[in-house]
Amino acid sequence: MHVGLEACGFGWELQRELRQAGAQVLTFAPEPLCGKRKTNRRDAAALCRLVAARVLHGDEKAGRVVREPTPLEQRRRAICRHRTQLVGIRGKLEAFGRNLLHDFGLHDAPDCWWGKKMWPVLQARLAREGERGEWLSSLLWPLCEQARHTHTRLLELDKSLAEIGQAVIPVPMPKGLGDLTATLVMLEMADPQRFKNRKQVGSYLGCSPREHSTGEGQLLGRIDKIGNKRLRSALTEAVWRLLKWEPRWRGFARWGEVLREKNTGGVRKKKAVIACVRLLGIDLWRLMTRRATLADLGFRGTEQSIPVAA
Repeated sequence: MHVGLEACGFGWELQRELRQAGAQVLTFAPEPLCGKRKTNRRDAAALCRLVAARVLHGDEKAGRVVREPTPLEQRRRAICRHRTQLVGIRGKLEAFGRNLLHDFGLHDAPDCWWGKKMWPVLQARLAREGERGEWLSSLLWPLCEQARHTHTRLLELDKSLAEIGQAVIPVPMPKGLGDLTATLVMLEMADPQRFKNRKQVGSYLGCSPREHSTGEGQLLGRIDKIGNKRLRSALTEAVWRLLKWEPRWRGFARWGEVLREKNTGGVRKKKAVIACVRLLGIDLWRLMTRRATLADLGFRGTEQSIPVAA
């Protein structure tokens, strides 16, 4: 029996149970399979046609089959993704408190007002406001406790990811990339050896341009974003860090002036960032698969991996 499933947010346990029962399972990436009319019956029929095209007719290009992670890869990746979620929660808690202070005319709240050093400073500021300050302090304290608890959990995850990074990162990384980003790249790619060429890496990042071509005409548009958005976001942040620590990287030889120029238009700078993100992802893939060295790509690098700061 051959089963076709659509990748979704329900994990990979169903696929594993079906394989244990003796079925061959193909998991396809979500995409419009039935045009503008979408129903469960139409989707099921479309998945059946994809499975038949692959199994009966040998068409390996039918649909986009997703690589399923192993249980170990899934657990490691879950830690990395959980950390990203907690960073967002901590930021929201800080924003809630800051918005409350702004609502009552207090615009001088310190950054990370919930921290052990900044909270006494904020309390002293609120004490000078009298009864209103005491009332605001009573509302902010629960947010402060939640933010501190979230921050403590983040530090614990950082230590776990530092240990994972030592196990999965095969080669030294560029200076300024950071072990957290390097670990995220490795965990999201799962197995860099599965990519056969740089085009596949660029497509996995979602940095390939949209295209509408016919005959001799070719029209390229914005990036399609059909890829790993977590990896794309992490590499976007890494580009701005590497602009300081790795100025001789070959990507900055072409687009570095655009990124450094403060008066450059937003659209042009965004295009330069996306171009650097795509090239950075490809270069990291080349490093991890040992197709190139740091020196070949213009990286200064570090002698050894930088430990994650607690």
